[in-house]
Amino acid sequence: MYATPSELPFSVPEDLPELEPSADAALEIHQSLQPKQRPRTPWWQTLLMLLLLCALILQAAWFTRAHWLHFPEAKPLCEWIDCSVAQKTDVQAFRVIERQLQAAKDVPDALRLQVRFRNDAAFTQPLPKLQLSLFDSGGVVLARRSFDAIDYLVSAPPADMLAQAQEVFTIELLFEDPGARASGFKIDFL
Repeated sequence: MYATPSELPFSVPEDLPELEPSADAALEIHQSLQPKQRPRTPWWQTLLMLLLLCALILQAAWFTRAHWLHFPEAKPLCEWIDCSVAQKTDVQAFRVIERQLQAAKDVPDALRLQVRFRNDAAFTQPLPKLQLSLFDSGGVVLARRSFDAIDYLVSAPPADMLAQAQEVFTIELLFEDPGARASGFKIDFL
């Protein structure tokens, strides 16, 4: 099994002493086969890592709370920690069903706008602000005004000011007639 000096890629001096095994450095068979064990982490370091992980999770939840507060499941948690759940809103889901603009018969030099709109969202949401814009024939805005729900509803608004899914509302607005210059109008929900 041993290579002869002629087979080695280097030269071996002839006056080398023979190697003898050392009695104090010898390994027993079970010592050489066992894998080295990693040192154990102290319990306080494990506890500190768990506390830091919890703090990181709580911090991420705090910074994304605006997203989480839209879920109804968050309401009990909010009651427990004394916060308020934001009402989910989508003003794009409000649709005008019918509208009519005509001269007000009981008030001189005034126009009456009647509008019926519906909440097409699949959820209950707050009543929107309504913005009415009057335009001339060139598309230039002659007048623009915003109305809160309490100002535009014909009947008394619901106590909670919420529009149920598919609920229809009728509004009526009375405003000064801008004269012959006004040729169109636009209703926006804000």
